Order: sequence, then structure tokens, then C-alpha cells
Amino acid sequence: MTTVIALVMTFAVISRVSVQAQSENVSFPVGPGFTDVIPHQIVRTDDDRVYIIAAVGQYKTEIAIYWTGTPGLPQAGDFDQLQMINIKAEPISVDAVYDGADIIHILVNTRAPALYDYALNIRTNTVQPPITVPAHPATIEGVYMGTSGLSGMFDAEGMLHIAYWSNDDHIMYQPFRYDVAQNTLTEAEPATQVDSAGSANHPVLAVSPVTQAVTIAWVSEYENPAAIRARTRSESGEWGKEERVSTAPVWTSTSAGINIDQGPSLVIDHEDTQHLVYIEDYGSDGEYGHVHYVYKASTDSKWADVPLAMYSHDPAVALNDRGGVFIVGHGAEATGENVNMYVSRKQQDGLWSELELIATPQPGDSLDSSVSVKWSVVGWNRPDLVEFVFFAAHQGDYDNATLYYGRLGE
Repeated sequence: MTTVIALVMTFAVISRVSVQAQSENVSFPVGPGFTDVIPHQIVRTDDDRVYIIAAVGQYKTEIAIYWTGTPGLPQAGDFDQLQMINIKAEPISVDAVYDGADIIHILVNTRAPALYDYALNIRTNTVQPPITVPAHPATIEGVYMGTSGLSGMFDAEGMLHIAYWSNDDHIMYQPFRYDVAQNTLTEAEPATQVDSAGSANHPVLAVSPVTQAVTIAWVSEYENPAAIRARTRSESGEWGKEERVSTAPVWTSTSAGINIDQGPSLVIDHEDTQHLVYIEDYGSDGEYGHVHYVYKASTDSKWADVPLAMYSHDPAVALNDRGGVFIVGHGAEATGENVNMYVSRKQQDGLWSELELIATPQPGDSLDSSVSVKWSVVGWNRPDLVEFVFFAAHQGDYDNATLYYGRLGE
């Protein structure tokens, strides 16, 4: 049985200042929790409020729901509403999937193992009892933070698409219909195994805002060296062939979880171009986390892989509705800049800007963490704003993490 504890965070009374100009990058701490790069854990609702949903910490069974009580651009202290859900199992991945109206679906795969859907009504801020999604998700022993295994998104027709990492190391896909009145998920069609070879993990799902086609990318460890592969389901429901997305050897590791510093991160723009980032294995330069940006337009037959002058772990690709493409992540480990958060922007000439500082941690802390960006096909509100969440590890302790809200300036 789900225990829901409603809490209201108390803050000192302070005078409200004007909202910070959009020309500046903004970041500030919110509360306990951690993020991952594949799920989208930040939502801006249709009434212009912001929700952040995250597991509280490793080896903990609570999920935190933070939100702003007033509309607009958040400042420090504005996430003054909090609800905690004790799901009685340790969550591996937490995805906040907004239907564009009243419900945020909190998708969770746990170490039980089980896959759940908690429906959060944003009008009443109540959470429905969990729905057990018919699935056979994988689990993991020991350290698990960053072991992504779940991705979901609504299309414009109200279909909930879910991809997950299965217990036999395949990537599974299934679409569902949600009944708000009954709080039920109905299978729209049988589950499909997306990959052909196995040894697959870290699925990320994206819906095209142009055609409503679904693309799923994942880490393929069947081949040596490992690769990023992808497959697309057309708007008519037909699956295309598998595609090799990456050209460089892809970083993988079973140290402290499974591939915890790897995405991939995937979004699709309003011209139907797919944008993806991943990190390379140790290269000839001996450095770790070389970032690759990969893209494919609807008219292209292959993905184009562009190595960047950027090193990070779990970099995230983000969009705005004016053609902007951004990569957010921390700095290079070799230079000691991995404790800070940066952004690189794609310029009009197709080249990428130098790293621009977003945030620095408190003394002794580290922002060597995953970034989760705001993006969806429905309910992508204020698409001109690039908003995201990341977390700080206190004194390098990843079991003691604090969420940060971030927003890019122009």
C-alpha cells in the first residue's frame, strides 16, 4: 500500500524581488534528490508552474515532488511546496511524463523489481494508488544510482509510450491508454522487443512533434566496442530497421552501477531532426568523457556523428522553439572542472561555443552529476526557456544529494 505524506516546506519570510532577467543563467538548490539524464524530471504545467520529481537518495524508498506555488520563472525559495511518496522499494529511474493537461505520470522502475505508474493530479496535488505496469524490468544489486532503465512520453493523440530495460537485457516497448476516472492503464498493443541482439540497456524514448513517430535509442554492448543504436516506429505503427548511431567506441562500465555516466540523451525538434549526445570511451588522448553530438534530419539516411571539444559525464541535449540546440553537463575531469556545471551552444555556423559556466558548488561539494532537461511533445510549455535539474553530491557523497534548478539565459 502506498503511503503519501503531504508536507509544506517552511521558509523564512522574505521580500519578493523581480524575476531575474532571461539574459542570465540561473541556478539554485531546491531540496534532497538526484536526477538522471534519460528521464525528463522537470515539467512546466499549462498554468505556468514548475514541478520537479526525483528519488530522494540512493538506498531510500521515497520520491520527492517539488513544485512552485505561483506561476512564472522560479527564484530561490519558490519551490515551497513538497509532497513525499514512500513507494516501499528503491527506485532506479524516475520519469515525470506530463499529459499536457491535469496529470503527471510518475513512472518508476524499482529494485523489487517492478515498474509502476503513479498519477499525480496537478490541480489537487494528490497522487493516485500505483498502477503496476505489465513488464519484466531488470534489477541490479549494490550501487545503482545512474543505472537508467526507463523512459516514457505522451504523443499528441494521448498515447503513453514506454520503453524499459528488461530482465533478459533487451529493450522493450509498449504503448498504453490511461483512464483518468478509473486510474487504469490499458495496453494499446502487445509489448515489442526493440533490439535484436540483447546485451542492451539505457533506453531513451522520444516522440516526433511532426509525425508522432517514436524513436528509441539505447546502449548496445552486444558488439565490441559498444555502440549507441536506435530504431524508429512510424506513426502507422511499423518498425524500421536498427541503426548504428555512434561512430566512436561508446563508454561502458559495471563499476558503481551499469553505465552510470552514459546517456544517451535524445530529443526531436519541430523540423523532425533528431539530436542525441553520448560519451566516448577513453580515447587516444587518454581523457575520459569525450562528448559526441549526433543528429539526423528526416531527409537523411544516416546519423552524423560530431566529436566536440567538450568532456563530461551524462551530458544532456536540450532545445528551444527558436532553433537553439544546447548541451548541458559538467566540465572535464582531467582539468578539475567536473565539479562545475556548463553549457555549450550550437551556433548558426554549426560549430559549438566554448563552455559557459552555469553553476559552481558549495565548498567541498561536487556537481559531477547527471542533468535532466525539460522537453516533451505535449505540455512543453514556455519552449523558449531551457530549464533543467541536476544535483550536488555533498562532500563527494552521492548518497547525500541536493537537487538544483537551472535555467539558461539567452
